[in-house]
Amino acid sequence: MATLIACPACNASVSNAAPTCPKCGHPFVQSGFTHGLNPRHTGQVVTIEKTGKGLKLAGVLGALVLIVSVVMVIVGLQEGSKDFPAIWIVLGVLSLIWLLIVRVLTWWKHG
Repeated sequence: MATLIACPACNASVSNAAPTCPKCGHPFVQSGFTHGLNPRHTGQVVTIEKTGKGLKLAGVLGALVLIVSVVMVIVGLQEGSKDFPAIWIVLGVLSLIWLLIVRVLTWWKHG
């Protein structure tokens, strides 16, 4: 029968049958090895996703500007107004360039 134990990393209540803490991901050692992982695992938590929040935020903002500019271009073309501001087309192109730069920076930083 499983009992609740305190996670040594975040003090959350976790089942003693759980291989990791669901809140912080801290691995629990069971029977001399980390459950479900390599038996030679040292107990250190390995971060797989290293992309920083800044690059993720830049990508989300670039995508949001791209979506808004595409919608505005479509609305402007459907209305057929002659004084349609070309700024939405320029913003769309700039956001595509921005997304490309963010992807290259992510690749460059993390190989």
